[in-house]
Amino acid sequence: MPTNEGPVAFLERNRIAHEVKGREVETTCPFCRKERHCRVNSATWLWHCKRCDARGNESSLKIALGLQFEVSTATKTSLDRVEERSLEAALRSARPRSEVERWSFDLVSHPDAALARDYLRGRGFPLEVCERYRLGWCANADGSTPRSARRRVLPTETEPSGPGWLVIPSFLRSVDGRPDPASAAVVKLRSVPPSDRAFRRLVGGESVLFAPNGVDATSTLLVVGGELDALSCVVAGWSNVVSSTVGEPNWKPETTALLDSCEDIVVVYDNDEAGRKGAARLVETLGSHRCRLGAWPVGVKDANEALQKFGSGFDLAAIVDSSKSLGTESIVKVSDLRDEYVQELRGGKPRGVSSGWPDLDALVGGIRFGEVTLVTGDTASGKSTFCSNFALNMARAGHRILFCPFELGPKRQLAKFVRQFSQTAPDLLSDSELDSTLDSLDGLPLFLLRRYGAIKLEAMRNTLLHCIRRLGVRFVVLDHLHFMVSEGPEERTDLDAMMKMFAEVAVDLRVHIVVVAHPRQAHSSNETHKDNRIIQASDLKGSAGLKQLSDNIWSVWRPRRADRSDSKRDANSSVAVLYVLKNRDDFGSEGSVAFRFGLQSATFETTVEEDSTPAPPKTLAEILPQTDQGPRPRRLRKVSTDAPPPTRHWTETEKETE
Repeated sequence: MPTNEGPVAFLERNRIAHEVKGREVETTCPFCRKERHCRVNSATWLWHCKRCDARGNESSLKIALGLQFEVSTATKTSLDRVEERSLEAALRSARPRSEVERWSFDLVSHPDAALARDYLRGRGFPLEVCERYRLGWCANADGSTPRSARRRVLPTETEPSGPGWLVIPSFLRSVDGRPDPASAAVVKLRSVPPSDRAFRRLVGGESVLFAPNGVDATSTLLVVGGELDALSCVVAGWSNVVSSTVGEPNWKPETTALLDSCEDIVVVYDNDEAGRKGAARLVETLGSHRCRLGAWPVGVKDANEALQKFGSGFDLAAIVDSSKSLGTESIVKVSDLRDEYVQELRGGKPRGVSSGWPDLDALVGGIRFGEVTLVTGDTASGKSTFCSNFALNMARAGHRILFCPFELGPKRQLAKFVRQFSQTAPDLLSDSELDSTLDSLDGLPLFLLRRYGAIKLEAMRNTLLHCIRRLGVRFVVLDHLHFMVSEGPEERTDLDAMMKMFAEVAVDLRVHIVVVAHPRQAHSSNETHKDNRIIQASDLKGSAGLKQLSDNIWSVWRPRRADRSDSKRDANSSVAVLYVLKNRDDFGSEGSVAFRFGLQSATFETTVEEDSTPAPPKTLAEILPQTDQGPRPRRLRKVSTDAPPPTRHWTETEKETE
């Protein structure tokens, strides 16, 4: 099941009638139900019904077909609205027009900008090109040029000054074929030689695409690594070019929407290992059905080096013509993986990112992308609360989270987030405290799926792909697996299919998926307290595929008596333990981590003052003699004619022994 496909493959897999007509696919309109009147572009997914005039993009088509869900933030903001808000915020935070015009004027006229002008000419940029696209110059790294440095200096006078900084703004719109100076969303600075190479970004603004001539959806779009590379392509005669303003390895998800209408995209990043890997990831994000990978000529690193080396002989059309679709080899040698492995080991994060709990990180080796973690535990043990706490930790660290509260629903899940974020029961918060908490939560990269009950695998898959590509989601929390699948004879098969899909998405798109799963009902009738077991991997409800397809299995346990009378270790907290039952990566191991569970805040803490938190029990048997920690000795049935002792109700407590 591919994670990146065009409309034809999608319609065929879902057995939806269609007919390919050139670059379009004709199918039934999901709104007026007229057959073969809905035309879908095979490259961009943009569709239009010729009868009812309904139209949209890939996401809207899948939602209309019932094969994708709407995702909203905690404040009911749709994904499309999130993208609109990003552009609105960029316009609101644009630099003042006067600053942009001053920088541009100083570049071409200020006497201290002579070195900057020489630098640009040496890189192959005519001064009229720099002026047209509003490149600029400033004396200081904060974008300022003191008045004393800006006044005209007589030839007989001397005034020491540095070479200053090259100013590179990125604009949101154009006026009369030139960037609008009132729409500079982000401004970056580059030191001018002979100063040491350095880069700055002025405070404020929104990261947007650097598109010197806008985006023309009717022709091939080049995506290159940086702003000067994009301008190099313009000088070489290719005007339809963009670059990211956050660096090659990164791509802001909101900018993907700006390229929805582009049918043919060629990605050409720096001619090194990092550039090739970044380009391949971007092709996967934008869609391999409409993207190709290009390469700069041998011996040059990027577009600007090619411009300097070849000048008028820099043939971008040849690079576009020789670009290739992203392919994958099924058989490789060590040499094919060597550079990527060493880079990941030495320069990356082989032990994953932090979970927010140092003790857990030390045990499991961090949270790694490309894995599926299954979290289980007995009823009311706190597994859903733990995953909620985990999601907040990830969001606070800046990772984008998709939380799918299938059982609780988004409103009750939001109440849990409010409690955990504020460390207080929501009804005890004042109006100002509640508003502040909700504002803070809305500012986190946290998205909620509004869905209740069983779901289709195809709809879940498309929703995940959409959020990962369009929102940049890196962590997904699904609570819980058994609520997503209908009970019945096909339940085991459906559970396996769902888990297999999660594993494929996690590996292919390098995300981490956390799945909450319930255990089977207790089967040992002789247990005094059946619902306080330490759940093992063998206790999972469903087929053996759940534990086989999971990279990690965690079990949450809290010691409680039958009537819950002794569950509190003190007035504000109790003990909770997370058991790592499976860890597939060599950097982690199995074991357990003790937490202090805050009763009012519903949060898990591992690092606390020794004198403020009671230690966990010396042995689990002191609190729960009937645990599943290991194999139990076989009990021989005693034959007796005596009447059996009276059966105690499960809520009765055992008398404490000293």
